[in-house]
Parts: sequence; C-alpha cells; structure tokens
Amino acid sequence: DEEIYQLRQSVQELTDRSRMLEQVVQELPQIYRQKFSERMIPVREKVAMLQRENRQLHTELQSVSYRLAVRNRNITRIDLPSFSPMGDSPIPTFGSIESMA
Repeated sequence: DEEIYQLRQSVQELTDRSRMLEQVVQELPQIYRQKFSERMIPVREKVAMLQRENRQLHTELQSVSYRLAVRNRNITRIDLPSFSPMGDSPIPTFGSIESMA
C-alpha cells in the first residue's frame, strides 16, 4: 500500500511538473517576442540617430559641393585670359619663309 501511495504521489508530482513545463513552453514564444522587442529599442534608436546624422551630412556635402562649384566657376572666369575673335587680327608671324632663303 505504501509503495502504491508513493508511486501515485510521484505520478501526481510528475504530472504537475509536466503541466508546468508545457505552460512554460506555450509562453516561450511570447516571452521571446517581448525580450526581442525590448532589445530592439536601443537598436532602433541608434538607427534613427544614424539616419538623422546621414541626412545632415548629406545636406552639408551638397552645400559644400555647391559652394566649391561656384568658387571654381568664379576662379575659372578670373584665371582665363580673354582672346579677341579670330577674324579681328591676323595670326602673328615671324617673317615669311621666303626671306629665310
């Protein structure tokens, strides 16, 4: 009788443990999603910060590129000599070939 009682008690304990473990297994996906979501918060914040920084740097790059292009255009205008049109004056010569002979 004592052995049967102990075996029944053992079966009951194992059944309870099995139910508890089954419940844990059922809850695991939700727990995993919750923990994953919590861990993603700082990642999302970092991504948002990097995207803001990227947009700011892109804006600055466009501004610098524009200013550099304007500066180069102005330098080009200043540095280039102006030539008169081809028809206004003849091409200078160093004398005729006949005078060298």
